[in-house]
Amino acid sequence: MAEPSWLGKKEPTRKASEKQEHRIAKEFGGRKTANSGATYGQNDVKTPLFDIEAKTTKSNQFILRLADIHTMERKSDKDKTPLFIIEFENAGREFVLLDKQDFLSFSGAIELK
Repeated sequence: MAEPSWLGKKEPTRKASEKQEHRIAKEFGGRKTANSGATYGQNDVKTPLFDIEAKTTKSNQFILRLADIHTMERKSDKDKTPLFIIEFENAGREFVLLDKQDFLSFSGAIELK
């Protein structure tokens, strides 16, 4: 008899998120926010420059809504740049989303008029 798919050795979503948050905190020189997924007041990782909301998926797509961006921005400290990091686990790729003006500021590009 075949095992049901829910008995597989899949890593729980929360565990994958914890690993991602820990890795991002280390890479960016920051710290994980305790219990960030259970509270509505803070993003997942805080660094000296950034407030980071981290998402991970095993799917080949991720739906990002404008409301998600507004929530991330609202939860960010005013003196930090909000970042959204999305990891596509199966592809081994991560992408960073930030406001265009913040990107231009960090990249040293001139401001678009």
